[in-house]
Amino acid sequence: MSETQRKFLGKGGLIALTLVIVILVVSNVWTFVSLQTQVIALEGDKNTLEDEKNTLLNYKETHSHNDSEYSNLNSEYVSAVQSYQALQDSYQTLQSDYNSLSLVYDDLQRNYEIENILRIGNSLESYYDYVRINVKPQSDLQYVNLAVNLAVHSLGENSFPTIENEFFTTVGKHSYDIAKEKLDEVANFIGLQSNETSVNNIKKILQFINQHIHYEYEIGSPYLAPIETMGFKSGDCEDFTILASALFKKIGIDSAFGRFKNDKNEYHAMVLVHLENLGSYGYWYYSDLTYYGLASGKWIIIEPQYTIENQNTDWIKQWTIVAAASLN
Repeated sequence: MSETQRKFLGKGGLIALTLVIVILVVSNVWTFVSLQTQVIALEGDKNTLEDEKNTLLNYKETHSHNDSEYSNLNSEYVSAVQSYQALQDSYQTLQSDYNSLSLVYDDLQRNYEIENILRIGNSLESYYDYVRINVKPQSDLQYVNLAVNLAVHSLGENSFPTIENEFFTTVGKHSYDIAKEKLDEVANFIGLQSNETSVNNIKKILQFINQHIHYEYEIGSPYLAPIETMGFKSGDCEDFTILASALFKKIGIDSAFGRFKNDKNEYHAMVLVHLENLGSYGYWYYSDLTYYGLASGKWIIIEPQYTIENQNTDWIKQWTIVAAASLN
């Protein structure tokens, strides 16, 4: 399947999915409101019976057991207690249904929100298509530099000036401004906070990627920009790494794109972060990568296809770095 076909099918699928989500949201909102109304009504009935029960109990405490009026009231009391218990059971069942539907409704709303955020317009996609037509890396270093340029483009940098001029003349906006707005929305959706620890933000980013992006093989292995990977909701190892490195840098974590190779002459990509540790989580790292042009100190390997809990797997150990470039 050509990239143009993949883009077309991706947009058609997204439109269909969006329509399904809208229908589900409307349907569940109606049921949600109906259940909420029933719960409120039952709460009112329950409170009324509670008052009647308490009144009868007070009367019981202040009147003689031989009083015939008490006997009548006691019968009413027993009936009220039974009605109250039945109503309480119904209320609890309805409350449980309401809580379950509320969770479904929240999930639908959140999924609908992320679908809108991740959608990529044709103008920006045409820009990235044009970048791939004009930029043809040949060496390991050229590949990592292309990856870094795609990552920092989504951070608001003019990575491809010649192509940018043509885009601005045609569209009237800068492509990197459009991409940055998208990445800002994603960062807010994930809940990234500058006052949180780097480890917590890394954990959130990896959870988001693992929840919303799945691995797919590509013909020719074209490098995708972060906005494309999120729009397609899929990519290969390079695409995962470009996306993760951009999000890390977005929240202030020094990151680099790393190109790796194993004994089978297979290539792989992973992120490198300039941190002393990952808190209580295990990891693999390089103590010095100045030879590859990175800053001195420890660089921790992050496999973006795994959550933070699985960064010390032996699978990562098989890869040897062959090139790297920082997003600084």
